[in-house]
Amino acid sequence: ELRGTLGVRKAAAMSKAIPMSLIKALAKANGGHVNDLLAAAVAGAVRSYLREPRSVRALVPVFIRGSDSDSGNHFGMAYLPLPVEEASRKLRLRAVKTEMDTIKSAPDATVAFIVLGAMGLESPTLEKFGIEMFTKKASMLITNVPGPAAAVQVGGRDVKSMVVWAPTSGSIGLGFSLLTYDGELRLGVSSDTNLVSD
Repeated sequence: ELRGTLGVRKAAAMSKAIPMSLIKALAKANGGHVNDLLAAAVAGAVRSYLREPRSVRALVPVFIRGSDSDSGNHFGMAYLPLPVEEASRKLRLRAVKTEMDTIKSAPDATVAFIVLGAMGLESPTLEKFGIEMFTKKASMLITNVPGPAAAVQVGGRDVKSMVVWAPTSGSIGLGFSLLTYDGELRLGVSSDTNLVSD
């Protein structure tokens, strides 16, 4: 239900603000990290949407620290299996944490970053092939973006809240973007209505 031919029409929605203090407390009380809790919550949301819950894979950005000879830090991509078929919230969180810990210790994200970068240098056609190759193995994108920790102003006016919808590429038609701002988190959901109409 989450994979197939993309259409033209897109849809977007956003959540109300959720206090980060609550999210951190829930993650700590359940033995996980904030990202583990958020990914497990997304798995629960997808579970409630699917008629027949089953495991799906999400593409998640992974921070890659630059080497001494490198001038900066980068992001690679990794596949995160989401235990959508698991009915228990606690077991979903435990499964996500186990997978996230494995991803953090594996070199796959670095390899994906290097391969995609090399393909992009060769030709746009090769880069497009690489993106399609990596994205066809996932049903969605989940990204967590830390925004400003304190309130900011634009043109002398306070920014009350922020929301973001991360762009998806290749054959991915569903994206979950989590953005923190001034002690709160908002979830932005974007979808290709040909795959996820609601």
